[in-house]
Amino acid sequence: MSGSVPAAAVPERPALRVLLPAVVLDAALLAGAAAGQAGWIVVRADTVRIEGRCLLPGATVDILARRIEFAPDSAIDVTGAATAGCDAAARDPTLDGTAQHLDGRQGAGGPNGNDGGLIRICAREVVGTATLLANGSAGGRSQRGGDGFAHVNGQNARRDAGLLAGDMPVPPGAVAGIVRMLMPGVDSYQRARYGGHAQAWLRFGTLGQGGRGGAPGRPGDGGSSGRIILRHAIPLATTPILAASGGAAGKPGDFGAAGEPGADGAHVLLVNLGHGYQVHDIDMYWQYELQGELMGGLAQLRAAAASAAAIVAEPAQAGRTLPDAVSCTPASSAELASECSLDYLELIRAGASRDLARANRSRGLARYEWLADLTRNATDQARQDLHAAAMKAMAALAPAAIALPATDG
Repeated sequence: MSGSVPAAAVPERPALRVLLPAVVLDAALLAGAAAGQAGWIVVRADTVRIEGRCLLPGATVDILARRIEFAPDSAIDVTGAATAGCDAAARDPTLDGTAQHLDGRQGAGGPNGNDGGLIRICAREVVGTATLLANGSAGGRSQRGGDGFAHVNGQNARRDAGLLAGDMPVPPGAVAGIVRMLMPGVDSYQRARYGGHAQAWLRFGTLGQGGRGGAPGRPGDGGSSGRIILRHAIPLATTPILAASGGAAGKPGDFGAAGEPGADGAHVLLVNLGHGYQVHDIDMYWQYELQGELMGGLAQLRAAAASAAAIVAEPAQAGRTLPDAVSCTPASSAELASECSLDYLELIRAGASRDLARANRSRGLARYEWLADLTRNATDQARQDLHAAAMKAMAALAPAAIALPATDG
């Protein structure tokens, strides 16, 4: 199945990387990123706020933050891009049956749906209802089958008998035209021996059987699900809405219409006995072996007319839902720390220091606490220094300053 970004893999490099103290992701911003085909967006921030329905079809969105806020009616949606499919009302006359191929032909297949993307969120705290969507999109509708060939009415035997009385020659063009209509691919009629000396021409009405309507094309398969990973240190106060399922199979187009049968004409033998033509029912002469391509064509046409084999449309499949499509689990500070690069930790320290300089003690303390949690078990010198700085700053602040921080940068 095709897909914008495979759910089990991500691009080698982010198309967009954001490293700021406070980030707001809104529908307009991410719509621009999607138009620019940003397939992988990485956000590293102290606070992140999600506003509106943020659409990034098939993309990878990777967020790490101390606090993530979901505004009412907001969502991150990386569902695979929708497919158009074939127009249900459209009809392609080139697929219709002909005198050479009576049955209508199969329509074109519909496009496959696209796979969902990947949403990966690691946060100390998630506020609001986290709505994350990574579904596969539905397969596209297939094309309608062609209509069966519609026969013209057969020749009337009694009328022909009256017209052909006497020594009037049979027009070869008229006979050949009837034969071409009945016997696909035959451009001339076959003269057969009768009684060792006379010549016989075959003339038919139609067998009255219209062509079968063609099957629709195979609809598109649904796209596979993406993946959602939500890890949080503080228990969630609101149940999240997480959806990652395979897309629906595409809808089939319509079957072509069966060809209208013609009024069954007589199957007659015009026998030249040297003194004009006599009209005989061809079924009285099966014991005579009529040689050549014309006889074989008649047998095939009769067999096709008697066939009741049904034309079956090929179904599409729904997209696959990955076994680990959705994961929402608590994460320890040590697990979250493994996601943090040094530049991100330094960003948190700089933001906390600026908060204190601006007398925003509660937010500064919250950021220092976050930094201390992330560096508590550090083994390298740079992270140990950051931990020491965070502990020193927290010791200098009064416990009464602890409160929920504001989300502005």
